Amino acid sequence: MSSSILLPRWAIAKSPTTILPQATLSEAVTILNVQQACFQQKTESSYFNRRLSPSRVLISAATVQDVHGRAYADCVVVASRQGEVLGLLTNRQLGQLGMDGVCFEETTAEEVIDPVILKFQQNNLGDLESAYDLLQHHSVNYAPVVDRENRLVGILSDECLRLAMVSELYDSGLEQTADIDQIAQILEALVQREQGLTKIFGQIYASLDLSTVLNTTVQEMRRLLQCDRVIIYKLQEDLSAMVVAESIIPGGRSLLHSVAHDPCVSPEWLEPYRLGKVRVVNDVYDAAMAVCHQELLIGLDIRSKLMVPIVVENQLWGLIITSYKDSPRHWQTDEISLAKQLSQHAAIAIYQSQLHEESQSKSREIERSYKRLQQTQLKLAQAEKCLGGGI
Repeated sequence: MSSSILLPRWAIAKSPTTILPQATLSEAVTILNVQQACFQQKTESSYFNRRLSPSRVLISAATVQDVHGRAYADCVVVASRQGEVLGLLTNRQLGQLGMDGVCFEETTAEEVIDPVILKFQQNNLGDLESAYDLLQHHSVNYAPVVDRENRLVGILSDECLRLAMVSELYDSGLEQTADIDQIAQILEALVQREQGLTKIFGQIYASLDLSTVLNTTVQEMRRLLQCDRVIIYKLQEDLSAMVVAESIIPGGRSLLHSVAHDPCVSPEWLEPYRLGKVRVVNDVYDAAMAVCHQELLIGLDIRSKLMVPIVVENQLWGLIITSYKDSPRHWQTDEISLAKQLSQHAAIAIYQSQLHEESQSKSREIERSYKRLQQTQLKLAQAEKCLGGGI
């Protein structure tokens, strides 16, 4: 696709919800929850309908509506009373703030939003590929579109930009059967990815069973990326790593519950991962790495891998490793983005599970203390009765 293809205006999700900087995070969460429940009722497909031809039934108005709806449900814009865009609040950011122990009832949006590092001018949107590359470069899923006075016009999402790029394949004259099949596969992969993410996020926010959440994560991740194996390593105090969840192709060699001792691993080696580093290895035989680490990967049937960290309360809890065993793999930007999203939400699930376990432990301790107190009071009462009877 040529970089001269302009970004279509139907790709902008119009009229997103705004909140004042003085609004509390609790108010923002309430708004997002309401929008999550009703986003399918929203529609922003008028531009797209004008562009559809009868043969282009694969890309439907409903698809655009769903993509825009997810943008509405996943972020709110923080703007001044004059309409000037100050920043964004997303579900992902709110989840991280919750993990950091921020009090949502007492904290306002202006206290936590980051300055908007990426904006698109309404009259200078640029081309599709450049817009998508900018979002990827800044590691954001959404960016506001503003007018000349920095007032909000709408939201651009990486998902809608991908959909727009698929749409442009039709405009390029790719109407042969093979091309239609190819585009159908692209759209199907996009739909499956969003369904998988929705399922995983639903598990995270609905379940406190950590094992269920981690197993769902690896199963859906392998299905979405069509890879050979996905495992979640939990780091141990001695810097070894235990496989606590795994999804693998039939006939593959399972690593579940095994412990890996990588002689190359040290606190210094792990520190970049605690800070969010992602390790991409397209081919273990071509990648620059220590011989001990290369031998370990080969011994684990890993030819190519994508590794993302799971960071909980600013500590490296573990790693998610997606791999192929027999062939190299050039990992795509959207695949890396997907893996990072899953690791961040897995971190939220782990944190929630830890809080629940701590709460349960405290409850059990309080109950034990109460029983001890009752027993002590009973003994004192009996002692007083005995003393009273002896007078």
